Amino acid sequence: MPNDEPAREEAENELLRSTAALRSLPDGVVICDCAGIVRFINPAGARFLRVDVDQWLSRPLADLPHGVELSKCAVGEFSKINCDGEWVRFRILPVWSANEHSRQIGRLVLLDEWASELESSRHLLAVTSHELRAPLTSIIGNIELLVRELLGPISIDQRESLNNIARHGMWMRDIINDVMTLSSIENSSIWVEPEPISINGIIQEILPSFEQQHGAQSIKLIISVSDDLPPVAGGLYAVRTIFSKLLDNAYRYTLPNGQITIRGKRVGRQVRIDIEDTGIGISDSARPHIFAELAHGYDNPLISPNRYSHGIGMSLVIVKNLVDLHGGNIWFKSAVGQGSTFSFTLPLSEAV
Repeated sequence: MPNDEPAREEAENELLRSTAALRSLPDGVVICDCAGIVRFINPAGARFLRVDVDQWLSRPLADLPHGVELSKCAVGEFSKINCDGEWVRFRILPVWSANEHSRQIGRLVLLDEWASELESSRHLLAVTSHELRAPLTSIIGNIELLVRELLGPISIDQRESLNNIARHGMWMRDIINDVMTLSSIENSSIWVEPEPISINGIIQEILPSFEQQHGAQSIKLIISVSDDLPPVAGGLYAVRTIFSKLLDNAYRYTLPNGQITIRGKRVGRQVRIDIEDTGIGISDSARPHIFAELAHGYDNPLISPNRYSHGIGMSLVIVKNLVDLHGGNIWFKSAVGQGSTFSFTLPLSEAV
């Protein structure tokens, strides 16, 4: 049997000669020989894989962190690995000798930052929403001037049309705000600085806008929260958003002459809030996905979807993220045609 040692050494030398230009690449590069032994890792590759180069040279690729996944990937295919919460895309490529008797002398693992189509879409949506918010606010403001006849008298038909435009404009504004809020949560740019917050104070603060918006539906609102309910620890904007979105869902999916009840009580070192409605309820098929992004849970045939379908299904996922951010829990129970109850907990203020 011929001695393969000179050929193996020449292959290794050729692999190493080819690495000089790869050290400064922003993409991660790992090169191994045909036996699967690591011969080169550039600085970006070490950063992606969270490894020390000197410790891993001349060791099997399969022994590297995520090395088994890297080894099993077919040549030419893209795959991804999760390195300490950061998704990294990788691809395996063959390395060929440069002489006239070209042959495979190793494999190259190419790594780069990976973003899913959904993540890319979120980023685009967040940027677009930011650009849309200012002109939309201006449009709504000018419509309000027209409706109040500050720019001259208008007819009843004109007023009705303007109110319709304003209503849809406010729905668009709510969607834009939801996109930006969810983007802030996912980017960890919403930071909850706990402060004592009165639940009754939050309720009294947000109620006027709901009464103005939904007063014509003749929905009865019952508040069963004692005046001595202790304050919770949370961020004012976040807690206000949790209440506003859950109460908005209750109003939107409750039929005229229905009822909404807000209850609050202390449970150990937490405050539990229940927002109960006599609305359309949530179907069995929708329940597992009710807190999933872009999911509309209220797909009940008892009511026309056009009336309540504004939005793109982010309210409840925002609520869940904000409750989680406070260290609380959220859950619900529902019966089709009878209504739903959303319950959540928030920690008591340390001052209690």
